[in-house]
Amino acid sequence: MHPITILMYCLSFLSLYLSIFWLSLLYIEEKTMKEKPEKIDYFPKVSVILPAHNQEKIIAKVLRSVLSLDYPKDKLEVIAVNDDSTDRTGKIIEEIRKKDKRLKVIHRHPGFVGKAAAVNEGLKIATGELIGVLDGDDPSTAKCALKLMVPYFKDKKLGAVMGAIKVWKPKKLIEKLQWFEYIFVTVMRRLLASLNALYVTPGGAFSLYRKSVLDKEGPFDESSLTEDLEMAMRLQHKGYKIKLEIDCVNHTKVPDTLQGFHRQRVRWYRGWLHTVYKYRDMILNRKYGFLGMVQIPVSIFLPILLIFVTIFIISSLIKWAYDWIILTGLGIYPEFSFFKEVFTTPNIIILTFTCTLILAGMYMLSRSQKILQENWRYPLIIMPYFTLYQLLLSSYWLVAASYEVLRIKKKW
Repeated sequence: MHPITILMYCLSFLSLYLSIFWLSLLYIEEKTMKEKPEKIDYFPKVSVILPAHNQEKIIAKVLRSVLSLDYPKDKLEVIAVNDDSTDRTGKIIEEIRKKDKRLKVIHRHPGFVGKAAAVNEGLKIATGELIGVLDGDDPSTAKCALKLMVPYFKDKKLGAVMGAIKVWKPKKLIEKLQWFEYIFVTVMRRLLASLNALYVTPGGAFSLYRKSVLDKEGPFDESSLTEDLEMAMRLQHKGYKIKLEIDCVNHTKVPDTLQGFHRQRVRWYRGWLHTVYKYRDMILNRKYGFLGMVQIPVSIFLPILLIFVTIFIISSLIKWAYDWIILTGLGIYPEFSFFKEVFTTPNIIILTFTCTLILAGMYMLSRSQKILQENWRYPLIIMPYFTLYQLLLSSYWLVAASYEVLRIKKKW
């Protein structure tokens, strides 16, 4: 049997097994997703750090959203870090500070690189017991976010809690595809949290950290392209829990161009590769439970398989197109030989697995939409999301791995 066929079988069986596992876990956990921890009888001070770089179009909306959170005013401070902006971001922040003294401002100049450094600057002056991190391009934060998230910290082993995240007003095709992805991923993260295997705390989801833990375990890694992923893995590595509050829904702006999407995904995947290598001692380590024994190994093995499959699909398409052009030029029309080659027993088996996976994915997506109280949207985009979009995402593992091997300069 051809090695590529074996790889396709492995990918199909592994994907089917994981689908059954996640569907089973969803069935078990769905009834408890709306359960809340016991309410607290006091309100700890919270410092929300908001790094912003050239966000003049949206920064005012973001700041007003955070400053209007349903939380005691004397227990909330907001630290806006103007990260070397070249537009009016700094001026807009200053105008808002004049109206609300809870807002502190830091203006960073050239020499500082990346979001992690900006957040670390905010940490230096933060006075809260809890530290919130929110991206500067997230226009809508759940008004009740803090009252929903803070009670989780009654658990002394909790290092961080994050909210749910949705795409803000998608218009273009690339944004609508990401809308489906964010709905799906949010519920998957909630399932991971139930297994104590959540390993990311994105700013777009409004993540909240225990400051004493950040003081003890060190600031955000400024050498990482994905400082939120690195921090979450660090917390898991040190034995802290991470939870997700499904009703704390925040909205984020996603890339609306292929160039922006490319830059984001390459950064994410390169950051993931760097982080997993940094915490490689967690792999197949029973100490870290499901995260170490299953989630991280699968997260490594699956991209490798996807890289090979992506290479195989692209090379097969190129070969078929080349053969088609040559044969057609010779007056030979290969329609029947092509279908004969495609509909072989191995391919039919793989196709059956693929269709089963798509059906399982559509079911999970429908449940995810119900859990997040979203109606079905964009019906014509559902199939492209489960097929072409997944192939596009798979190709970025190959791109990210190539960038790492070639040591191409990292850009945030």
